[in-house]
Amino acid sequence: MTANDLLLLALAFLAGAAVGTAHFVSLRRVVDAWTAGRTARAVALSIVRWVVLVVAALLLARQGAMPLLAGLAGLLVARVVVVRSGEGAP
Repeated sequence: MTANDLLLLALAFLAGAAVGTAHFVSLRRVVDAWTAGRTARAVALSIVRWVVLVVAALLLARQGAMPLLAGLAGLLVARVVVVRSGEGAP
């Protein structure tokens, strides 16, 4: 494994963490929209959240299996951090 490969994996991890943080923090806004009766806003935000997640996964998958797995690891770390921090909690 070369230095370029390690750099790619680190960048994939960071990209996964960034997308994951945005994904899970925005989940609170989706819940708030649903509970406030703003169905169209909740649906639109949910679609945007998933489209961004899928596009990021596809971009990482184009780089290979290891960058995709590194991105997934970043996403899972972001999930743990966001849930434990209570980000966006009332």
